[in-house]
Amino acid sequence: MHYTWGLLPTTTAFCGSADASSPRSIARSGWTPSQKNAPTRARAAVVGGSGSDPRRYFARDVTRDGCAVDIRAIRPDDTERRCEHFRSLSPTSAYFRFFSPKRRVSERELAGLTNIDFRRHMTLVATVRITGAERIVGLGQYVVDDDREQRAQLACSVIDTYQGRGIGALLIKHVVGIARARGVLEFAADVLGDNHTMLQLLTKSGLATHRSTQAGVVHITFSEVEADRFLAAA
Repeated sequence: MHYTWGLLPTTTAFCGSADASSPRSIARSGWTPSQKNAPTRARAAVVGGSGSDPRRYFARDVTRDGCAVDIRAIRPDDTERRCEHFRSLSPTSAYFRFFSPKRRVSERELAGLTNIDFRRHMTLVATVRITGAERIVGLGQYVVDDDREQRAQLACSVIDTYQGRGIGALLIKHVVGIARARGVLEFAADVLGDNHTMLQLLTKSGLATHRSTQAGVVHITFSEVEADRFLAAA
């Protein structure tokens, strides 16, 4: 089962592992966002630290099967961890992520995940501890459109061995919550038409009410209203 969806490679791509049931949060700390645009539940999910620098974003959650997972902003020292993350994607997950068969991610593509400004472009990672070492098992991001300041493209990936445990849903929740707190009003994503699992998840989450299909790719958009409703229920 593959929970993967993507934007066209010319922008960003979504390769998310998610589950319809939301994991239970046990603690949150790190970044305190602007309160102006964020819905109440979304604010509660991230309040708890000092300062407002999104580079310090951190949250701790529990997957539906009881696995502790940290959601944090990506760091420059994540270079090897991010490479391992993409090496761990199966051919199918890589295909859904990049919309073509791909077994290697270029340095340019990897740099686009970490060399970010944390304003128009935000990247979060989901990490777990395996034999004492931190490992990136999921990655989510948004990128604000160049020509539309309040519209963002979404992206996510979760390695196959951790799919189906709700990590993708966590990443979506945190990424959308941050984007809303920073004034994003509209979201977009492209999903391959044969990616039925992710399309069903997005539909069930209320985030796929507006869609169109072209050349086998389903283009999905959702508004601030749908985003806030999703965050309130998460």
